[in-house]
Amino acid sequence: QLESLFHEVATIVADKCVDAATGQPLTVSLIERAMHNMHVNVVSTRSAKQQALEVIKMLEQSDMSIVRAQMRLRIRAERNMQAEVQALLEKLEGTRIEQESETDTGVELVCLINTGSFRDLNQSVAARKSVSVEVVDAKALG
Repeated sequence: QLESLFHEVATIVADKCVDAATGQPLTVSLIERAMHNMHVNVVSTRSAKQQALEVIKMLEQSDMSIVRAQMRLRIRAERNMQAEVQALLEKLEGTRIEQESETDTGVELVCLINTGSFRDLNQSVAARKSVSVEVVDAKALG
């Protein structure tokens, strides 16, 4: 049972992370090997996702080239909200606007954000009907 939990934790880590240098996905076997080398012990009383998030933090602090994958979002805003949305994106650490285009009603932005910033962004614009946030890719590669 612990062996399958160990594999599940490694699978979650591989799903949520990419290689820092190349932006390419990591294999489950690579993560399992790294977890063995770091002497990670899984606990059956805690969820696999909870343990995976801890393993990600451990791997990021190690000498392994690993980072959380960013999310690709499409944000549509009316013209009067454009400056406010861009200011909000600039405040979020690690955000990069990939594409910006004018539409008939306003602006459409495609951007990469850190997964931890998504909730803050979504809550900030949730009350505004003139702004919509769509997840294009939950794990943007390279």
